[in-house]
Amino acid sequence: ELKNTWYLELDGVIDLEDESQLVQTENSMLDQDSGGYIERDQQGTANSFNYNYWSSSVGTTTPSGVNQRGIGVASVNSSQKLVAVLFDGTRADGTGGILPYPKEINFQPKYWAADSGITTPIIISSYWLHTFNGTDNNYNAWKSIDENTLLFAGEGYTMKGTSGAVNIGNQQNYVFKGKPNNGDFTLQIDAGNSRLIGNPYPSAMDADEFIKDNIKETINSKAGRNKLGNVFNGALYLWDHFGEKNSHYLKDYVGGYATYTLMGGAIAYSNDGRINNNGSQGNKKPGQYIPVGQGFFVIAALELNPSATYTTPTIDGGKIVFKNSQRIFMVESEENSVFMKGEVEKSANTSGEKAKDTLENIDKRPKIWLQFDSPLGYHRQLLVGVDENASNFFDLGYDAPIADIGKEDMFWTFDGGKFVIQAVNNFSTNQELPFGMKVRKTGLARIKIEEQKHMDENISVHIKDKLTGVVYNISHKPFEINLEAGTYIERFSLIFKMHKLVEEDVNAEILLAAQSQPIIEGIQVFMDNAIDELLIKNNNGEEINGIILYNNLGQTLKTWNTNLNRRTISLPISNATGVYFVRISTKNNNVVKKIVKL
Repeated sequence: ELKNTWYLELDGVIDLEDESQLVQTENSMLDQDSGGYIERDQQGTANSFNYNYWSSSVGTTTPSGVNQRGIGVASVNSSQKLVAVLFDGTRADGTGGILPYPKEINFQPKYWAADSGITTPIIISSYWLHTFNGTDNNYNAWKSIDENTLLFAGEGYTMKGTSGAVNIGNQQNYVFKGKPNNGDFTLQIDAGNSRLIGNPYPSAMDADEFIKDNIKETINSKAGRNKLGNVFNGALYLWDHFGEKNSHYLKDYVGGYATYTLMGGAIAYSNDGRINNNGSQGNKKPGQYIPVGQGFFVIAALELNPSATYTTPTIDGGKIVFKNSQRIFMVESEENSVFMKGEVEKSANTSGEKAKDTLENIDKRPKIWLQFDSPLGYHRQLLVGVDENASNFFDLGYDAPIADIGKEDMFWTFDGGKFVIQAVNNFSTNQELPFGMKVRKTGLARIKIEEQKHMDENISVHIKDKLTGVVYNISHKPFEINLEAGTYIERFSLIFKMHKLVEEDVNAEILLAAQSQPIIEGIQVFMDNAIDELLIKNNNGEEINGIILYNNLGQTLKTWNTNLNRRTISLPISNATGVYFVRISTKNNNVVKKIVKL
């Protein structure tokens, strides 16, 4: 980190190698008289068929500076052309030698210009350079640009790689060379529009601070501080092009939008009907810090149908606010600062790891990530978390409307909207969070807890089926159900129970089996408390494939699936005294027996 808190006149060169960053704080001025520049590396996909979303961290260099005679006038963040600020950052020549660095890029207009592989100089196809500023469903709002188009500071653009059909994990190193962007400035977005923007600084940017600076404080959203209104809907959408199809046709793209709010991040899925919506998923979850050069979408629109007791916040559009106070030093890592490129690598930077540890200690809010698997093999990750400023209604800055609903999908439902991220103010026993499912083909749907953080160990998580009245504990076992094709908006919800209240609330499936399943003739099960062993006598000749021991919460304690082809099976049970359930599976049958260990 190179931090400047007051004044910087840059008449030489600052080479920000690797993860190095220039941080100018709230009161730091870059003098207009500066005639020097910085060089800042950033890596994107090398595959010329895949997109990254970018934003430049520098403007055009003024070689001799602007003579202000020592007055100290703040430099403006001028528009820039890519040909003037974007360079090839490749260093080795393949034999261990170092080539001149950075090098110019050969921009070519043909869509296939970079598809033949690595060249010298490297080629970028300007055919794939676009900006976006228009309505969300208007594909024609993508505006074609080239290397000589003037781009505003903070404006995002799309760009494909340089090396043909290489492995999607391969990366191309670029160098942004120019006068560093600095200070507070704005970028216009009209109400109803979406705009592709990006981190304009040569340092990481705190997404939480950016969101708060662009929404206003209201009764329903205590986080905001924008005095003029709500500039966008409070969520950031980051394109993740994670499929390697080596095709330029839109219908073949495999990718989607990862999402971030003040509550946290959710990964991307390839669900958009205009692309190869095969339901596959990315592996990059956006964190609180936006890396150098990362582009992303904001949306100045909100489609809700709220209840009579709640007033929907108005999304006004206006000036997107960028501030030095949003800047921070944070190296890229899986948890906190993820650039949407290839494979994410954990940084070995010591200060970055310390910062990561500090951040994990700061954010102790309970969070649950659910994973939905559909009958056709589509997937979705949903996030729900607890924040004292949130409610069960729409909370601007915390809740994220879903960007792309697939053929089969799952989403939170409240206030007439569909959401991928939801924040509430408690996970108490009276909390109920409805969610919807869309199933195109009759079959098995599956929901599990993919990840959870900072959860009270005394709280269990359940899915409530309002049609049957059955409650399923998913804290340790996925919920599975056969559904007819259709859309289920009001049938299912997520609820929570304290352990002291669920000690007698045995897992619905096990309890039902223990009460209603017929005993397999010839198989006897009993607990020998004198020697603490479970004894199973198999006299019917049917081979036993597996045995599972559950506690009375339905949690799996032990599993046996080998050496079971015997007339008498003895299994040691060292658990504490109490009621347990044993499931015995044969080729053709299952039986669940209740046992008591004394």
